Amino acid sequence: MESGLPLEEWLDMWRRHPRWPSDVTDKIESLSSLLADLTPRMWIQVQPEDYSWTASFYYPDQQLYTLKGRLVSDQPDGLRLEIDRNQKVPYGPALGSDSSFVRSLLWTKAIIQPMEGHLYQDKLKDIDKRLALYKSLRKAKDRTIKKIDKSFRQMFGRPTDLPAQVEVAIADWFIKPGKIAAYTPPVWNPKGKVTIAHRAFPDWDYINDILLHELIHGAFGNEGCMGQQCQPGVHQDSHHADFKRLATALGLPEQYQD
Repeated sequence: MESGLPLEEWLDMWRRHPRWPSDVTDKIESLSSLLADLTPRMWIQVQPEDYSWTASFYYPDQQLYTLKGRLVSDQPDGLRLEIDRNQKVPYGPALGSDSSFVRSLLWTKAIIQPMEGHLYQDKLKDIDKRLALYKSLRKAKDRTIKKIDKSFRQMFGRPTDLPAQVEVAIADWFIKPGKIAAYTPPVWNPKGKVTIAHRAFPDWDYINDILLHELIHGAFGNEGCMGQQCQPGVHQDSHHADFKRLATALGLPEQYQD
């Protein structure tokens, strides 16, 4: 992924994110999620005796960085981070995946497992369960996009505004209170993303309805804006008449259309 922002600015935005989690292992996962949008692979070394780790990766323009992290009690967020522009290639294989969601979980697991892993058994089990669900969720997402593409063209005479690639993720910490899922449009990342709360599983009928709802949002692109921020022809209400018309045609139950 290409970006002109310095890594320090990404980390600053990450710390100020309105959905920044309170649990320290969720913080590590949210950090891994950010980094997974910036780089496809990472070398991770953990020093469990002092609850620290180093994560080395290329970003941007193939510059090698090392992010040093440590769990601490003297910081409000429980984490201390330091960036080192290191030109020494790390030893051993890099950990990566073609899915940003999968690699964020792999990196989180690689960091916390050696740190007296029994303290984080619930988190590690949760990660394994989400990794096991990912393949089925990705297939369901692909089927849903095909359905939307066909109906959208028939109904509106144009292609959807969905990006060429849409990632799926399962993460409770990312979801706003009272919500079950969220669609994130491409901003710095060329991919869109549908994130679903883990508590929604394993009801696959419900999951398919969630995917349909969130991907219809993506199909309409720039929507839900307010007043002067709206571009000509853009709906101000994200659950507008066209949204509901398409949702009804695709079989989304009425109770899931708002």
